[in-house]
Amino acid sequence: MKRIGRIVGLVLVVAPLALGCGSTPKLTPPIPTGTLSLISSHPLNLLDASGLTFNDSITTLWTVSDQPGRCVYQLDTLGNTVKKLDYVGEDVEGIAYDRSDTSLWVIEEGRREVVHLNLKGAVLSRTAIGLSGAPNSGLEGICLDHDGHMFVLNQKDPGLFVELNPDHSIASQRTITFARGFNDIASSRQANDFWIVSSLSKELFLWNKLTGVVREYPLTSPKPEGVSVDEASNRVYVVSDSTNTLYVYKMQ
Repeated sequence: MKRIGRIVGLVLVVAPLALGCGSTPKLTPPIPTGTLSLISSHPLNLLDASGLTFNDSITTLWTVSDQPGRCVYQLDTLGNTVKKLDYVGEDVEGIAYDRSDTSLWVIEEGRREVVHLNLKGAVLSRTAIGLSGAPNSGLEGICLDHDGHMFVLNQKDPGLFVELNPDHSIASQRTITFARGFNDIASSRQANDFWIVSSLSKELFLWNKLTGVVREYPLTSPKPEGVSVDEASNRVYVVSDSTNTLYVYKMQ
């Protein structure tokens, strides 16, 4: 009986150790962190800038303003207003330039609409995106990749990355959770890569839709609401809706 008891005791001690060794969790490698060095900052002659996109030549930018008038503005890279379009929105947020026909696409957050504009600000079309939620947690960012595919971001509750069909119906959507909220998106020259900025997290992310976050960049500008990245010169342009300023960074 003593021999049996010793054997049972040995089994009870060894079994948990064996199970523990076999179930050791794999460690997730940390996300690489990059550096953005502030080159310059330029005050804007508009309020609550939100969303940013390059014109086709990368010598001017487009942004939108929550107020007053909820308008669309063209800027030079020093933040000077080149022109203001006639469009008056309701809750206008992200903006994307379409090089295929030299037009613009903007987001109406509360209405969850994608609005197509010509360069005078006339509405060419409006499409409601089939998403629901709180008015202030809706669509924030929009971009087109180099093949002309359109993508939009839902800010939070939940954060969503949404790919649209040519008729702007939803082709696919996925929940994203790597930041506290999502405010703007720009496509990268690399396939499946996107630049995503988060105002609440105060970070810029290089994110791959197949593998996740590739690199993260802490931002010094308060409330970053719009981003455009010139990868050829490693320049990052960010607008803040709290300081009404265009910030220019060097990516390292």
